[in-house]
Amino acid sequence: MALFFTVLLGISVSFLAYFLNQFNESSLIREVELGIDSNIEAFQDWNMLAFDLVAPLEVLENMAQNHQNTWYVYYDSDNNVVYQDIKPPSNQITTLREGIIRFDLEPESFLTDADFEGTRMVAAKIHTFRDGSRLLVAQDIEDALTTRQLMRTLGMVTMALMTAVIATSFFISNYVVALTNRIAGTSREIIATGDLSRRIDVNTNWDDLSNLAEILNHMLDRIEELLDGVRRVSDNIAHDLRTPLSRLRNHLEELENLAGKDPQMQESTQALIGEADHILDTFRALLRISNIESGKRHSEFGTASVSEIVEDIFEFYEPLAEEKQVELKTEIEEVNLNCDRDLLFQAIANLVDNAIKFSPANSNVKIRLSKASGRVLISVSDQGEGVSDEDKNKIFDRFYRAEKSRNSAGNGLGLSLVAAIIELHAGQIELSDNNPGLRVKVSLPL
Repeated sequence: MALFFTVLLGISVSFLAYFLNQFNESSLIREVELGIDSNIEAFQDWNMLAFDLVAPLEVLENMAQNHQNTWYVYYDSDNNVVYQDIKPPSNQITTLREGIIRFDLEPESFLTDADFEGTRMVAAKIHTFRDGSRLLVAQDIEDALTTRQLMRTLGMVTMALMTAVIATSFFISNYVVALTNRIAGTSREIIATGDLSRRIDVNTNWDDLSNLAEILNHMLDRIEELLDGVRRVSDNIAHDLRTPLSRLRNHLEELENLAGKDPQMQESTQALIGEADHILDTFRALLRISNIESGKRHSEFGTASVSEIVEDIFEFYEPLAEEKQVELKTEIEEVNLNCDRDLLFQAIANLVDNAIKFSPANSNVKIRLSKASGRVLISVSDQGEGVSDEDKNKIFDRFYRAEKSRNSAGNGLGLSLVAAIIELHAGQIELSDNNPGLRVKVSLPL
């Protein structure tokens, strides 16, 4: 883009330079031609009333006195010189414009006193009257040429300065675009990987954009520090509470054994053990999500058959589906992927588990695995009540549970875990209506 605008500006400047040069040239010629034509018209007005040859001589002498740096040569119809104050050269004559000639006059060419020394360049025009007489009017253009040359020099200097401005603008815009792309690239990498340790590479701080990049780096330092603090607090809470909760569960099991055959006591202790297990599962899920989001699980990546993962999930959940009178279907292509096999199994299993959980009897859940355009596509679709558009935007948030699922078992972390796993694999997850039901589509790069 910077190159395009630089070229466009360069072309515009070239056209401007050409226009100014042509305007300067044509303005000079037009001014000279107007001066010569005015002298010819003045003489022609007299010529229409003339009856002898003495009057033209007097008029030309008078015109020569009134018009400095203008000279005349008048020929009668027989080509005899009636009046002249210069001797036009017979060679080295060039055409300035059609009908106007240009030549140099040496000092000896002037027949009258001149106010200058040296060679003068003049422009001249010869006009033939009706009676066959001719008048040559020559006008000094030396000063006009000097002015034109000065204007041309100023124009060239201006063009040189504009060229320097264009070149400087090009290099500055290139620098700005490169640094902007660097900032955008680093931001994109942080978004894609979740790695807040990445920083924008800044080589200098002389410009505002570099200062902005430095501020962004400091902001990333602060964000990383705060998130690490939150993560450490969450991990510490989970670790510190998991041990006493495990002990509490053990004590509840001992209490259950001591309850003996008292059914009410056994029911109460079993309920308490269930609640303890639920809390422990929540802490385990939090620690697992934290571990995944930190990116530490990349070391577990390796080539695995996604087809086998889906088949294992099908075999694992088929009994549960039959129990709920839900038909579990698969459509599987052979696909291999560099991934964390256990985590990918967990993500797909969570999706299938949710689909079966919220499917009504005599419906079906379909798992589809395919690949297209360099990506692995996994979809899980059900025929349940589906998810509202409002819930689709929040369903992957931690602890969020839609209104329809509040009465079912769970802790609201299952889909958060799925999202963390898919993000770890640089994939995307998309929710859409299955009409009826919900379709969850996962896309992973091969």
